[in-house]
Amino acid sequence: SEILYFVTDRVQADRKMVFIHNDYRTAGYSAKDDAPCLAKMDAIISISQQCVQVLREVFPEMQERMHYLENITSSAVVRARAEAFAPEEYEKGPHCILSVGRLWPQKGFDLAVDAAAILKKKGLDFRWYIVGEGSLREELQKQIDALGLTEVFFLLGTRENPYPYMKHCDVLVQSSRYEGKSVVLDEAKMLC
Repeated sequence: SEILYFVTDRVQADRKMVFIHNDYRTAGYSAKDDAPCLAKMDAIISISQQCVQVLREVFPEMQERMHYLENITSSAVVRARAEAFAPEEYEKGPHCILSVGRLWPQKGFDLAVDAAAILKKKGLDFRWYIVGEGSLREELQKQIDALGLTEVFFLLGTRENPYPYMKHCDVLVQSSRYEGKSVVLDEAKMLC
């Protein structure tokens, strides 16, 4: 990953650590390219025990430097921020479906758009919103338009506070092709 290379080549420090947020194999990283950089790290940290296990299998010679550190999310902060407002967008229709994340291939929002097309064909009354921004915005919008979903599928962009959207939705969909450990799902659980 670019961060690994940056830390290896540009950071001057007595100790160097890198945090790998995904399942290394599923993310498609190059062990051949990354091994020399990882060998220079004092610690290699990942987001779940499963992700650490994958790293240990791919780089067994570095096992002793691999650690698990879960993302820390305060349930009190998430719940308090969720009370800030009720999303105006949700007033447009019943059955609010929400997805949250960067608009890029890993998150599988193209799959969400396809799923929305199926729901619409079945005659279900819903509105699907995505909170997030990224390089696939234009491509996703074209897909939404091509499938005739402009009245039911909305790319809201970045929101400073996504928690009210999460609290007030009827269904939260995590369409990712892969995740290390989904912070969005942890936050959704906090909001029931």
